[in-house]
Amino acid sequence: MRWDDRVEVWRQPDGYWRWEYVRPADGSSGEVRLLANMAYEDREEACRSAAAAYAGVPIHDAPRRGASGRGGARRMARAVLLAAVAVTVWRLQRALSRRAVRRAAGAPARRRDARAGRAGGTAGVCASRRAGRR
Repeated sequence: MRWDDRVEVWRQPDGYWRWEYVRPADGSSGEVRLLANMAYEDREEACRSAAAAYAGVPIHDAPRRGASGRGGARRMARAVLLAAVAVTVWRLQRALSRRAVRRAAGAPARRRDARAGRAGGTAGVCASRRAGRR
């Protein structure tokens, strides 16, 4: 055990407590972080577990763990998904309201012609007119 080794304890967003052994980097090796394999219901239980695993190592509250890491990525993914759902709902609502307005005005609904692949189905009508001219 080195003098600057420590155990950090913090509360996760789900309400459970975790601890992590930390050995800061020195000239010969990089930083070492060993995360506990369990989450605990209260802080005291997490501290008892850390003290049993690393006897004599001081236990500190972890620096505030912000929106970095996987938590921030998850929040960003949720925000993007929510925005995509909102745009999809808005476009669907807009298309349905336009269709309702056209029907209320007495205009026929637009349909796709399988042969033409375009809205309106004019390819079939044009082909029949051409055939009638001959």
